[in-house]
Formats: sequence, structure tokens, C-alpha cells
Amino acid sequence: MELSVQKAKAVSSHTNTSHEKGSPPSLREYILAARQKRPHGVLVYEEIGYVVLQLMPDDGRIERLEIIKKTADALEFQEAAFKRISDAIRRLEDMKKVSSDVKHIWKTKK
Repeated sequence: MELSVQKAKAVSSHTNTSHEKGSPPSLREYILAARQKRPHGVLVYEEIGYVVLQLMPDDGRIERLEIIKKTADALEFQEAAFKRISDAIRRLEDMKKVSSDVKHIWKTKK
């Protein structure tokens, strides 16, 4: 039983560390504030889209699956929420904030 407690602490501390390294402090603050505004901490598509845009490179393309995984990590979403992130990306495409092809996504130049 003691081993399982130690393992849980190790996994928890590793998750928190990788999460902290993966996103800038301002983005973490945005996510925390957005969660506090809503019942049960559920983010809306606009908030998820904002996180996607913040994690994308300013120039160049990024693989769609990579940005979905980065966003899920920053938001601490499970893999089941990938569709929700993908829907948020589609909304960004509709608003002409990003462009994409089958495999990649990039910020639209203004």
C-alpha cells in the first residue's frame, strides 16, 4: 500500500512539472481564471481556441495531432476530449484565424 501512495505522488508531481514546463505562466493563469468562471470548470470553445492559438508557433505549420495533444496537456484534458479541441480548431478555421490541410495547421497571416 505504501508503494502505491508513493507511485501516485510521483506520477502527480511528474504531471504537474510537465504541465508547468509546457505552457507559459500567463496561459496557465488564463486557464485557471476561465475554469473558475464556469460551473464544473468546463471551458467553452472560444476559451479552448484561445489556448490553441497561444500554443501554436507564430510562423510555420504544426501537425494537427501535435497541437491537439499540447492543448489537451495544457488544459489537463483526457484523450476523450480531443474531439472538443478539434471542434474548437474548426471554429478558428471558420473565423479565418487559422488555416489547415489534412495533416497541418498554421496561423493565418493578417
